[in-house]
Amino acid sequence: MAPKTKTRKKKKPQPPEEFQFEIISARSLNPREASVGVVAGPPGTGKSDFLGKMCEEGPALLIATLAREAGSRMYQKYDCDVIVLEDDQWKPQPPDEHGRPRGQYEAHAMMRFLDLIEMLEDDTITTEDGKPYRVVLIDSGTELAESGWHEALKPFGVMDTAYMDYDDNHFGPYTALSGLMDRALKAVQTLRVCENPKHVWFSWHVQPTKEDTTQKVGGPGGYTKTKESADTRGEGVEYEGSVLPMIRGGFRRKLFGLVDVFVWTNIEYIKKKSTATGKRTEVPNYVLQVVSDEDRHFKIPGPVPKTKHIPNSWTKLKALFFDEGEEEE
Repeated sequence: MAPKTKTRKKKKPQPPEEFQFEIISARSLNPREASVGVVAGPPGTGKSDFLGKMCEEGPALLIATLAREAGSRMYQKYDCDVIVLEDDQWKPQPPDEHGRPRGQYEAHAMMRFLDLIEMLEDDTITTEDGKPYRVVLIDSGTELAESGWHEALKPFGVMDTAYMDYDDNHFGPYTALSGLMDRALKAVQTLRVCENPKHVWFSWHVQPTKEDTTQKVGGPGGYTKTKESADTRGEGVEYEGSVLPMIRGGFRRKLFGLVDVFVWTNIEYIKKKSTATGKRTEVPNYVLQVVSDEDRHFKIPGPVPKTKHIPNSWTKLKALFFDEGEEEE
């Protein structure tokens, strides 16, 4: 006797839900209400001071990529909340004399940073009394990029691409780093448009553009070969000046395009007369450079300022942003 079989009626496929675009007002993204920015400059020129002054805007969270960053003067003055994100288990060493790997290669800071941004987006993390953060400070972006480099090298268990196996793709870690940084910078943009919009700012160390390198080929009777740097190839394609953010690989050229504001710290020396001695002496004046020159490119959501430098102040910089209904002269 043949076994009985059951026939099932096929369910009609359900039409996919129609995607609805959300249309918002441009003024709901007013940069005075929420922004993503970078303050760049050499060490000791006032980057952390600038970020610390942003605590006046409202409840602030400092994401310190090195614990010592939290000791900066303005963070101590305003006593902002701090989360330390360090790769403290990243302890690389060169291979031994037989080429065997040594060291410890545990990295987690970059992936935890991405998780943290998601939690800030929906205000899972708040102040002690339950208030959403108004300001998120990342000090420094340079070390955040370095934690991305650790994450990129972690699968290979090496401290640098020079120690990778011959068969490994030596360009792979640079591609991975670029992808991680792109992901991180785009993730923080969500904090501009979340239910409680935030100002998100990075500090970043800088370095001169990379120069071309030359090498001798073919011994004494050979010739000199010049290898063009990526920065030289990029010159003229897009103006970024001759000083760029410190990041491994080519991503440092992309950082400008992924933030709303990019300004530079600087120190001017002005002469002041001493009330005690009557002598005129030079004293440092910490400023922000907000107008481009041949070395440094800047970016703000507003008209070009009339002066090259302004005081190192979040309030003074914010006043340069376009406001509702404001028109450029």
